[in-house]
Amino acid sequence: MKQLHFPSVDPAAQLACDEAVLNWCEQTGEAEVLRFWEPATPFVVLGIGNHAGREADLAECAARGVPVFRRCSGGGAVLQAPGCFNFSLVLRIPAGENPLNAQALHRRVLDAHRDAIRTLLRADVQTQGVSDLTLGALKFSGNAQKRRLRSALYHGTFLFEINFDLMEKVLRFPSRRPEYRRDRGHRNFLTTLPAAVRPSLVAALGGAWNVSGPLEGFPFDAVQELVGGKYSQPSWNLKI
Repeated sequence: MKQLHFPSVDPAAQLACDEAVLNWCEQTGEAEVLRFWEPATPFVVLGIGNHAGREADLAECAARGVPVFRRCSGGGAVLQAPGCFNFSLVLRIPAGENPLNAQALHRRVLDAHRDAIRTLLRADVQTQGVSDLTLGALKFSGNAQKRRLRSALYHGTFLFEINFDLMEKVLRFPSRRPEYRRDRGHRNFLTTLPAAVRPSLVAALGGAWNVSGPLEGFPFDAVQELVGGKYSQPSWNLKI
């Protein structure tokens, strides 16, 4: 696996980069890819199937200057902000595996991340719901995926800081939620990882995925094409 560094502070470009890397790996059969990024400013990200006004308070977002974007993968709406440490993986779908078998990819990635973080924290990290990692009943990592025929994107967030005040203003209570959440609001459902483990987490995930060096030859102009034609467009971000 290779690691990609993409230092853009543009939220639309970061979301577009995930899809661009997936498309490139699918088309070329190039190496699997891991990358990390963290937002510089707050913004809301909807899952591909979310109704914008049902999952986010669009008037509150506008009043607070929090832009709303949509990613190419499933899952629910989230607030991205400093302290949300993101990873993106593009993995090959093993030969003979049904490309529609989303559960196999969830287990592959979540088990690897759970085991790595258990070792770092020496705590009982669990997988819960469809794609969450938790400490006890408190979620610190949510994840989503998008699959092609040969390659799949798996991306998610590790929480090191949470702006609950802003989150509760701009995000509505989710219309779909895992059973273990019950009726808990954001403050009673989420937790953070200790800041001290962050450098170790990067190294641990690099080791878990056998990262062997930087990715070379990726066409970054494909990111900007997706930004201009899709991720900067209200017709994509705010569609019902």
